Amino acid sequence: MLPSGRGLMMRKFLESMQEQKDEANPVPPERPVGRGRAMLLSQTTEIEEGVKEIAIARPSGRGRSLGLQAPSVAPVRRTMDPSEVPPGPSRGGSVEVARPVGRGRSALFAAFIAQNQQENASPGKSPPKESRAEFVRKSPSPKMSIPYTSSYEPEPGPVIRKGTHGQMQDVVANYIKLKVTQGKGVFEYTVEFSPAEDNISMRTRMINQHLEALGGVKSYNGVRLFLSIQLNGVTSFKCTHPVSESLVTMTLHCKGPGKEKDCADIYNMLFRRIMAHLGLKNMGRKFFDPSGAINITQHRLEVWPGYVTAVQQYEGGVQLCCDASHRVMRTDSVLKVISILAEANPRNYREEAMKVALGAVVLTRYNNCVYRVDDISWDRTPESTFTNSDGREISFQEYYRVNYQIEIKDKDQPLLISRVKRRKDPSNKENEVRMICLIPELCYITGLTDAMRADWRIMKDLTQKLQLTPSQRYERLSKFLENINNNKQSQELLKKWGLQVEALPVKLVARVVKQESILYKDGKVDLPPGTSNWVVNNQLLVSKDIQNWAILHIAQDTKVAQDFESNMRKMCSQMGMKVYPGRLVKVSENRNESFLDALRSTIAPQLQLVVIFFPSLRSDRYAAIKKVCCIERPITSQVIQSRTLSRPEKARSIIKKIAMQINCKLGGALWGLAIPFEKLMVCGMDVYHGPAQKHVSVMGFVATSDPQQTTWYSRVGFGGTNQELADNLRVCMGGALKKYLEASGFYPDRIIMFRDGVGDGQLKMTQEFEVPQLLQSFGDLGLSYKPKLTVVVCQKRIMTRIFSVQGNLGCNPRLQNPLPGTVLDHTVTRHDWYDFFLVSQCSNRGTVSPTHYVVVHDDGDIKPDHVQRLTYKMTHLYYNWTGTISIPAPAQYAHRLAQLVGQHLHKDPSSSLSDKLYFL
Repeated sequence: MLPSGRGLMMRKFLESMQEQKDEANPVPPERPVGRGRAMLLSQTTEIEEGVKEIAIARPSGRGRSLGLQAPSVAPVRRTMDPSEVPPGPSRGGSVEVARPVGRGRSALFAAFIAQNQQENASPGKSPPKESRAEFVRKSPSPKMSIPYTSSYEPEPGPVIRKGTHGQMQDVVANYIKLKVTQGKGVFEYTVEFSPAEDNISMRTRMINQHLEALGGVKSYNGVRLFLSIQLNGVTSFKCTHPVSESLVTMTLHCKGPGKEKDCADIYNMLFRRIMAHLGLKNMGRKFFDPSGAINITQHRLEVWPGYVTAVQQYEGGVQLCCDASHRVMRTDSVLKVISILAEANPRNYREEAMKVALGAVVLTRYNNCVYRVDDISWDRTPESTFTNSDGREISFQEYYRVNYQIEIKDKDQPLLISRVKRRKDPSNKENEVRMICLIPELCYITGLTDAMRADWRIMKDLTQKLQLTPSQRYERLSKFLENINNNKQSQELLKKWGLQVEALPVKLVARVVKQESILYKDGKVDLPPGTSNWVVNNQLLVSKDIQNWAILHIAQDTKVAQDFESNMRKMCSQMGMKVYPGRLVKVSENRNESFLDALRSTIAPQLQLVVIFFPSLRSDRYAAIKKVCCIERPITSQVIQSRTLSRPEKARSIIKKIAMQINCKLGGALWGLAIPFEKLMVCGMDVYHGPAQKHVSVMGFVATSDPQQTTWYSRVGFGGTNQELADNLRVCMGGALKKYLEASGFYPDRIIMFRDGVGDGQLKMTQEFEVPQLLQSFGDLGLSYKPKLTVVVCQKRIMTRIFSVQGNLGCNPRLQNPLPGTVLDHTVTRHDWYDFFLVSQCSNRGTVSPTHYVVVHDDGDIKPDHVQRLTYKMTHLYYNWTGTISIPAPAQYAHRLAQLVGQHLHKDPSSSLSDKLYFL
């Protein structure tokens, strides 16, 4: 017997079905259908007189199943569900639509039996209906609606993980609730065109022909269409093609309400349009008001006030987050800057001008647009010509005179070049690069230079304008909401989308956790409520004696070095440190080579510490010194700028802080805290991305080595991809666990990792790449070792602001910064993540910024209260500051380590320093 394949069996099955039909109602034989066309039977059947042709629907792929499709109707190219087609009488019998049949043998014979049972059953008494061809032909209206059953599934609820401990505190956050009016919202549709149209621009123009019938507003990306109204089922419209003017049928399939994430994207675009209606100018993600500029004439600067907004899905629904922002502008034009450089250095001013201009963002005040400068064209001038949009040659000078009524004064100035990428079509992945020529006389550099940032006078005056108190920030937010409600265009746009913006930001209830007690060697100090800084007047928890150390200095810093050595011996004894006399080494010349030669000749096996005085801080010298002390000849080192000790009234307090830092670098601990877990290891990780070595990132990893959280282990890793960094993380965690065993005599049974430097778009990457490597590192130590792991991402650069409020939010509310230890873990937290906000530091000026913590992994079932409390505890253990900081100490240590290696060392430091905080 010859073997029978699936194709032969399928053909026999279809022939048997056809023979049964022929006995009752003979029709011309059907064409055989090949298996490569998915074994779908598409027929061309003549129906009533006057109907010449019924178009054959496109066959689906073979993997989508075997079935018989109903004929499609010309001009509507859509495969309809069998339940949607109204059957009607025809000369050849009724138009039948078979259910799709699976490819497998069982499904094949099951369909065969079901077909026989259907033919033998008695006919129903349902009333006759129109044939599908008649249904379409008798619809003279340009709009056609067909019942449609949506497959919409409700979204899962938000992740809710709330703590309960702490004192309740009323707060207000810079979030505004968005309400949707009844009957409105965001509804998702798919759009089909018959004949098919691939050009997104043409599709959009045809949709716009019926925009009023679609609610007046839309959001369309070429595939998905979102409207503010819900059309029942499947709706068709007759359109005119914008180019060929032929008749096109547009069919909309309603998929149901849009997901909240889609709503957030649409509302973000909506508020960008509202910002334009309010007269604000877009610069990146922020919008600024040039009419409200604040002049700082003494520094030739001005500050533009503005806002940054974001609509996202939160635990309390879709909300708008809005914060006040500022942009510093220069009042000197680029031409003025070039002229100053030319006067100072006539020979090389072009090179200096390139350094200043390249990469700078400039503002053109005649249209308030911003551009990034990519080059300077020295061979072009305003009298150079270009071809305008009309194809006419015109000079830049004439162009500005005609279009902006601006007369350019300097005819010999060069032109700035900005290369702008503009996408022709969203479906076209290739970007068109346009070269824009700008007149330096009309351009103004935005932002500050490094020299300006180093000028304390400029920064002091700027700080007074930029740092807003909670009341000032709240006033700016209220003004923004008032402007929206009073702007007619904004209200019309919101009304079309059925959106209402609350008049006041949300008022919430936060919690203030208990203040910590600082543990020293000779006792503990209880911090009073609202305090995040303290003075060290006790003996250090773990002190390290300095017996053999040296001080390197040049001749002019001899007096500074002698005073430093004397004060170190006096002041360290008060903190429990015993410091022996140090050896002063004079460096012959103020050159890098002289410092390095003196350093190498001084370092010896018995030397504990080397202190180097710099007359001025130089990055190249600092990097060279650190490479010798961290890689070539590993030793604890301390670099001091001599002028920091030039004022005697402040020298003693500065020396005390330096002594505390040196104690940490030698392996000591300044203070401690009560830790609730017995066998706990806390880790920190951060990644440095810098230009020093392109395509290579530096990962800093720091972990505690004892249950008291006072000793540390550090390691770095290099990688250009996420996977490479994750692989290094596995090695770092393995080394930290071995060090913990060596220092404590056992492995930790609970590990908490604080991961810094992860944005919202990288949370999944942390889950999918880094967490598995941590789990695998446990298995490397043995199959039986499975500690409980919690991974918490720290986010500092956020828009969220929290204000402590007294009374109601009416006129002139009493607002102030929240107390250190304030936790907010509901309503404005993320919809899909376990997260919370924590204010751990104290700010005496401006508005304090909370830190956002996202728990991306937790297999230890640790309570939210415990995570929040431990996070707050770890902000007390950063030994470079006598107070709390904005993130846990391990994450900040990892940041400092990655920064040192990424900026200066570029190599793996010596392992002999791994148990010391040498990177402080």
